[in-house]
Amino acid sequence: MEPFGDQTPGAEPAWYQGFPSAYYGSSHKAFRAKCREFVDAEIRPNLEGWLERHEVYPMELHAKALSAGLPTAGLAQAVQSRYPSSIIPEGGFDTFHELIYLDELATVGAGGAMGQCNINSMALPPIMFAGSKAVQDLVVDKVIAGNQNIALAISEPTAGSDVAAIRATAVREGANFRVNGQKKWITGGHIADYLTLAVRTGTA
Repeated sequence: MEPFGDQTPGAEPAWYQGFPSAYYGSSHKAFRAKCREFVDAEIRPNLEGWLERHEVYPMELHAKALSAGLPTAGLAQAVQSRYPSSIIPEGGFDTFHELIYLDELATVGAGGAMGQCNINSMALPPIMFAGSKAVQDLVVDKVIAGNQNIALAISEPTAGSDVAAIRATAVREGANFRVNGQKKWITGGHIADYLTLAVRTGTA
């Protein structure tokens, strides 16, 4: 493959530096270029300022990413079906596209910049799998469009992130559920518009 980016040994993934790979093709190279262009235009010039001012990166960055052809809520198959068709490469996104996205964000040491997209990618699929149409209509497209965020609420004061030890419950009352319990240390919870809750619905 032709070289891309910094050719200092070890500075980029091996396939960026011309080493052969059986896993990356033309769609991956095109996606890599989109990612690098976005990072260089929207994150690299602004990151130090966000850190110095103790700011969370601006949430409009998600909508800008989608406009640039980048995912905002991961690459699960169900999620891909809701992205604009114009951003989907022939054959769809695969795991290696996601690795490229992560590698490109890491080129600026971005840390938490765009990190909420990773949280969206974990919290949105359960809604798409088990959520009612009303809930999906309320949540899914807004998150994918980059206008709102969702977080995955698992950790609890008495259990930490030990899912087997959670105590929060959801008890059916007619057509609805009454949720009782506590959640704490929820990554992205401070900027989430919605929460996907892990709760107990039985006694097991």
